[in-house]
Amino acid sequence: MCEITQTLIRRGAILRVVLVLLILLFMTTTVVSQEKGTPEVPLSSSSVTSNESTGELMDFCIVYFSNADTYISESEPGDNFGSLSYLSASPHCNTTNSEKRILVNFSEPIASSSVIKSAILHLNYYAYEGVNPANRSLTAKRITSNWSESSVNWNNQPPTESFYPADTLVPSSYKTMAWDVTASVLYNLDNYDDSMAG
Repeated sequence: MCEITQTLIRRGAILRVVLVLLILLFMTTTVVSQEKGTPEVPLSSSSVTSNESTGELMDFCIVYFSNADTYISESEPGDNFGSLSYLSASPHCNTTNSEKRILVNFSEPIASSSVIKSAILHLNYYAYEGVNPANRSLTAKRITSNWSESSVNWNNQPPTESFYPADTLVPSSYKTMAWDVTASVLYNLDNYDDSMAG
């Protein structure tokens, strides 16, 4: 039997990307010319200064905030929910056409030359309707074409990428949920097309 449930999510998704950057550290070396037994020489009077650079790999976390988010509903295929204050996700149920999907867009580009260690999508789970969705799996997939928060609906929804879906389980208590989308982001960087949405 199909149990109806809705997982309610606050608007405002966050994508945390950890990049590895090569930081050049410039070190100044001061060489003082001084013979044994002579008075101490002030650095300003008899010194040679040289600059040396060394490279150090460091991790930086960059936080991207979504610029658009909404959800679409299988049971209300022509309706748009972009003006609502929440997002809703629910699994497909053959008898009721109850599936709801969340769409999130990040417009800030990630440089194709970036060395990425991780990319984690965060959404805040704050309520549910119907049966408790705890331990149900929710899957995140990359959207591959542009869409509008104010006009997208089930009937005109954009396609998604089949490679590297990211799954996470709905927790038993309300909290921020996380999807590891590292593989999807890396794939996107390697196969980026300007015509595709990020």
